[in-house]
Amino acid sequence: MHTAAEDEDEDDDNDDDIDVGLNNIFRCIFLTLHHPTFSPLAQFCALFMGMTVVVSCLAFVLSTIPRFEYQPSTCRNPTCIPGPDSECTRIICHPIPYWEFFVVEAVTVSTWNLHLPYQHVEE
Repeated sequence: MHTAAEDEDEDDDNDDDIDVGLNNIFRCIFLTLHHPTFSPLAQFCALFMGMTVVVSCLAFVLSTIPRFEYQPSTCRNPTCIPGPDSECTRIICHPIPYWEFFVVEAVTVSTWNLHLPYQHVEE
């Protein structure tokens, strides 16, 4: 027959097991995100985040090249409006990068935003 004190001791032991388990999970997350040599998953995460930076930078640079931009025919703030004092014969709008570059930037920024909170988990 168990006494009330023994039941409380068992409950305390179960709480300690849960705390140790959570600390172990946080430790594994920390090591996976901070030390690429910790595991194959850590190597993959480091490579993936590095490639995310490269893709984001490449997309940004390519989006500024005229070949990867289009000139809209109408816009809110044209660069040049035809008129008696103007040298242009038609409305000229700022070039806009293709929408695919926006998608690449959105995905890479979202990836970093998901990664950053875990990057600062203390051991």
